Amino acid sequence: MFYATIYGYVNGNPGKLIAPIDGDGRICGYSEDVKDRPSLYIWDIVKAAKNPLNLFSYGVCVKDCPSNEDTKVDCQKTSIHSEKDCAIDADERYSTTEFFNYCIPDYDTLPQEAKDNWKGVKDEINKTSFGGAFADLYMARWVLLISIGICLIMTLIYIKFMDWCAYWLSWFSVGLVFVALVGSGVWVLMLRAQKIEDDPSYEDSSSATWLNVYAYSAFVAAAIYLLVMICMLQSLRVAIAVIETAADYFADTKRIIFVPLLYFFIGVLSFVAWTGAMICVASIGDISADNVEL
Repeated sequence: MFYATIYGYVNGNPGKLIAPIDGDGRICGYSEDVKDRPSLYIWDIVKAAKNPLNLFSYGVCVKDCPSNEDTKVDCQKTSIHSEKDCAIDADERYSTTEFFNYCIPDYDTLPQEAKDNWKGVKDEINKTSFGGAFADLYMARWVLLISIGICLIMTLIYIKFMDWCAYWLSWFSVGLVFVALVGSGVWVLMLRAQKIEDDPSYEDSSSATWLNVYAYSAFVAAAIYLLVMICMLQSLRVAIAVIETAADYFADTKRIIFVPLLYFFIGVLSFVAWTGAMICVASIGDISADNVEL
């Protein structure tokens, strides 16, 4: 994998895979006519907004994304400019924000007719796999960040709670398993009796038989569990003492909660490296655009 990554980095062109494509299928910043124009700007945003699926058919490669609507756009003509040159009229210009060489329109500076159709543009982009995933992550960004904070706080509370109650919680958990087995068996028998009382013919049904099987299976499991707990009582006490000691250790060494965080970031870095390797290898050879539709 290391050799393949180096080979892909040397012989491939990963930047070309994510570079924008104009209306004529030329890759901005790479194709012969647009090597000096790496960014993509949507020319005639009014017509493009009316036909969102062909939004990028109106794309033109530009040297820089215009930061305001007064900036004159220097672009490379495409076949769609047959009626007028690449110059964009002042009342049709809009300001943009550059994102990975894409000139993202600022909504407030769009012509009114484009604003009226902008919701349809966003809907069509969100229907694509990449656009939808990105939109979902962007909309949920605060939920994700708040969830991380809540998890950290709950972890600290849980560690402190275990420090105070680990011993009793351990015994409670042991007892809870036994109570759950017996309780579920009793509840199933009561349910069966209620159904038979409502409909006497239910007693001969297969459902009544299976309820009986479950109830007595639960009682047998509870009896086996109780016998095991009695026979292994000394080992159980040792195990609970270990849990209590571990809880004390965690409470006194809170920095240990950063260990899984460290391994999480190491995992993320490994994933990024693996993804980068795949992109480098995939970018070897000729790269061309099939179409410019969403």
